[in-house]
Amino acid sequence: MAKMLAHVRTLVLSGFLVGLSGCIGMSKVSDATLPTPPAQAQRHEEELPPDLALQASLAVAKKLEQSKDARPAIEQYEKVLKRDPQNETGIRRLAVLHDRTGEFSRSDVYYEKAARNHPKDADLFNDWGYSHYLRNDWPGAEKHLRKALELNHEHAQARSNLGLVLGMQGKYDEATKLFREERLSEGEIQCNLAFCYCCQGKLEEAKAACRTATRLDPACDKARRLLATLENPPKPKSEETAKESKPKPPEARPTREQLQQEALSIVKGKNGQTPVDLARPQSGVPGQIILE
Repeated sequence: MAKMLAHVRTLVLSGFLVGLSGCIGMSKVSDATLPTPPAQAQRHEEELPPDLALQASLAVAKKLEQSKDARPAIEQYEKVLKRDPQNETGIRRLAVLHDRTGEFSRSDVYYEKAARNHPKDADLFNDWGYSHYLRNDWPGAEKHLRKALELNHEHAQARSNLGLVLGMQGKYDEATKLFREERLSEGEIQCNLAFCYCCQGKLEEAKAACRTATRLDPACDKARRLLATLENPPKPKSEETAKESKPKPPEARPTREQLQQEALSIVKGKNGQTPVDLARPQSGVPGQIILE
């Protein structure tokens, strides 16, 4: 079950659920791009006036965020903060990037700094709540998402995220109310609840919710996919299969004599004699195969 739940849990990160998200996109970074590639731009940053050097450094960091590896972008944004310790974009992006790498203690440092600078930013508290969601810290996520809605009652992402966090804590009625406020269809609501049930190990409830979702909304592909995963979970390997999958230790290298005998046993005819063309090799004993 643990393997299946882990598989289902990852669906949220690929956009499986309806609503759950942080503001992962770039935050107020100019769309202007450098005419030179990032590596070359980095070399020339020091040659630019301070304001242009900061702009170039931000543009390089934005390019680096496109990589699957967040570390280069983190290093570049750290350079941005060396130039401008209060740079809003650098602080916010470092918080999100450390979420990507699972370094949540580091991300909290930047969220806290951003919150001190912008205590009424609903987007920031939505991101921070999403960060706690990624840690499976439901109370922490609820706290920050409620703060986001307090600052902006119309914040759609925060409302949907809060609904999922409440569902994860078993507060299904309150979660459903928030989903309806967000104008999700009844099929989408059931799909989200199915995911919550599944993560809590309530597999029968999850299956029932998926079936309800597909009945209410036949086009709900997400519910069908989740139901298929629940009804056909990954099969654990048996001990026998696991043993077979283990790499075998290397066999001892056969001796020259053993190789010769093996070869002779293959080429001998039914009467036990070697074929004529192998009876007398160019050197050696008649009937002996010489292996170079």
